[in-house]
Amino acid sequence: MSGIELGGRVDSATLATVGGFLLAGALAAGIVTVSPVLTLAVTAGLAGVLFFVVRPAETLIVAIVFRVFLDILWWVPFSVGGLNLSQIFSGGVFVLLAVIVFVRMRDLRHHPVTGWALGMLALLVLATVRAIDLAADVDILVRYFTAPLMLLATAVVFDRADQRRWLIRLITLAAIVPVAYSMYRLATGMSGYVLHGYVRLLGGYKNIHNHALVMMCFAMLFLGWTEVVERRWVRLSLYGLVGACLLAIYFTYTRTGMLGVAVSIVAYFVALRRFRLVGTLLLVGAILVLLDPEVQDRFSDIAVFFDPNADKTQMRSLGSGRWGLWSWSMAEYTSKTWAEMLFGLGLGGHRLTTLDWSRAFHRMGLTLDPHNDYLLFLYQMGPLGVVVYLGMVWGVVRASLLVLRNGEDRWSRGFAASMIGLSVGVVVTNGVSNSFIHRSAPGWYYWSLAGLIVAEAIAVRHRLVAERQGARRPRLIADAEAQPASP
Repeated sequence: MSGIELGGRVDSATLATVGGFLLAGALAAGIVTVSPVLTLAVTAGLAGVLFFVVRPAETLIVAIVFRVFLDILWWVPFSVGGLNLSQIFSGGVFVLLAVIVFVRMRDLRHHPVTGWALGMLALLVLATVRAIDLAADVDILVRYFTAPLMLLATAVVFDRADQRRWLIRLITLAAIVPVAYSMYRLATGMSGYVLHGYVRLLGGYKNIHNHALVMMCFAMLFLGWTEVVERRWVRLSLYGLVGACLLAIYFTYTRTGMLGVAVSIVAYFVALRRFRLVGTLLLVGAILVLLDPEVQDRFSDIAVFFDPNADKTQMRSLGSGRWGLWSWSMAEYTSKTWAEMLFGLGLGGHRLTTLDWSRAFHRMGLTLDPHNDYLLFLYQMGPLGVVVYLGMVWGVVRASLLVLRNGEDRWSRGFAASMIGLSVGVVVTNGVSNSFIHRSAPGWYYWSLAGLIVAEAIAVRHRLVAERQGARRPRLIADAEAQPASP
């Protein structure tokens, strides 16, 4: 698709020409009458919109790849109206995704995840209408809406195999930069960030959980490529990058990242039916846990959870206080009316369920999210929000299974296996912390890659249908010729 279809009277080329003249005039006038820096920034934004109209696929490629670098550029001192660079970028791409989905809605009718994604959009609209304080929750709104929009937009825009493969190749190459930078920060002292007695590796990211979850996505992407490449040194390099990602996750000391990448890798090899390797990995993992006191300490809460003699204080402190936060917030949620429990409390309503916890253990005026993505959806959109979200992920898994079983080459099968593994990791991490919903960085990677595997599955389905029809045609002709001629 070379451009957005705008109707029979105006095509994208005409719009580009007219828009170019308008941009040139606005740039000249703005530099003379307004701040040159602001004028250039606004003009760059308008130029991006114009480029999107003419080349939507290329615009999305640039946006997704740029996100890889943006996550380690959070420190750039750029803001407009109180919004930082990441917020401006996320908001702009959110608008572009919404335009793509709206314009290409007809093409989305037969996509395997459309029903789930549109259902999520409908629930989000309902939650937004009932928002507690919409002005304060615009950032949350953009974050939540981006997931289904990104899934649909990438699935419909990248309908050519060469586009999909180029995008994944570019993301993979771009990912080498933050992985290498993370290793550089590890080698030069880890920045001295200390939390719960551990010196944590931020790796250039603003948050250790973002760092761990993004490295998890990159690890699965690199692992998928090992099924494709034939040169030994390239495969060894990819395994080295996977190892670097695992090392980065380990030194964040985040249980969410460790658990997520572990189950993702196991699910990846299970999908490829390499059961002996799975057994070996489980054995090696168990030995490492037994020999590593840091991992034992980070996961020591498991023993407390199954201890029948554990008191309320111990239980409440499980998972850095998550268990107490979950139980207190659930008690508050179940005290609401049936209608509020069924439809949720509206966008931002999750903060109402954690007020008692904040007052008791933190300070007055502090608001917390429940540190669990499923509870976030439950409290804001009701149980249907959780079901629809899991339906979206299941749609991605089904698409991946179709490609894994019927893909034409090793590339498609390797990518499908990596998406199965990553999807399993997403489901697990959603349940133990705020991960791929409440955190925009890892969510971007997962849902953009999810859209690509859905597009790949659609292409596989079309090929299978064509092959069946092609196989039936000779039989129908032979049957027709075998029929005796009528007298």
